[in-house]
Amino acid sequence: MTLDKVPNHVADGFKIAEHPRPFLTGQMTREMTIEEIHHEQKEFANSCQLAVIAGFDVIEIHGPHGYLEHQFISPLSNKRTDMYGGEWRNRKRFLLEVAEQIRYACPGVAVGCRISAEEHMKGGLTEEEMIDVAKDLEAAGVDYISLSDGAGYEEGGHLITDMDRSKHIPEHGHAFKKALKIPVIVASSMIPSRSTRTSRKANMTYKPWADSSSVILNMSTSLPQGRPKKLCAVLGVIPVSRAILQV
Repeated sequence: MTLDKVPNHVADGFKIAEHPRPFLTGQMTREMTIEEIHHEQKEFANSCQLAVIAGFDVIEIHGPHGYLEHQFISPLSNKRTDMYGGEWRNRKRFLLEVAEQIRYACPGVAVGCRISAEEHMKGGLTEEEMIDVAKDLEAAGVDYISLSDGAGYEEGGHLITDMDRSKHIPEHGHAFKKALKIPVIVASSMIPSRSTRTSRKANMTYKPWADSSSVILNMSTSLPQGRPKKLCAVLGVIPVSRAILQV
């Protein structure tokens, strides 16, 4: 991670700790085999089934800013030359197959997916590409899109964001909502005391994290009638303020 991509509030520490890549040590990574990919997808679906059995009402696939699903989508990290790499439809394949398998494995509960709005790096994913991913996820049966931002640990300024970098999040959300029929949830550095004014200006419905279960559950259309509302997250819920776009 270069200094211009570091979150402002930790930049001083990185000035001390930053080292060239040749000094990095540890186990070298490798591409997953096709067999490993299919095994991982099956484990995602199995884990979600266990969560539903345990009483969870909503599954959220966590696929933004550098996590495994994002690594497959991004041209910055995916250098494969097989059916899971290269051209755009191949790079989307892993996430879409995961979403389809989880949707099939977990009938009767809401399934959402969290993705980055864009990568903010030269040669990285654009907003237009991520809207295309969101539309494919909607077609695969996903009930809502939850937006994060950035490219991950190579671009930590949007992974651990500050107010300046998060100002554009509502605009991203509106662009996604305009292209989708399902709800869009945005996360940003909203201060609770200012949330009403902020959400009204951005035409959003704001709920603090403490009440986020009702946010997702109330907007879901796939929950069984009469079932008690429980905790609403399984894969990678982030403890920040969220709002649902109503446009």
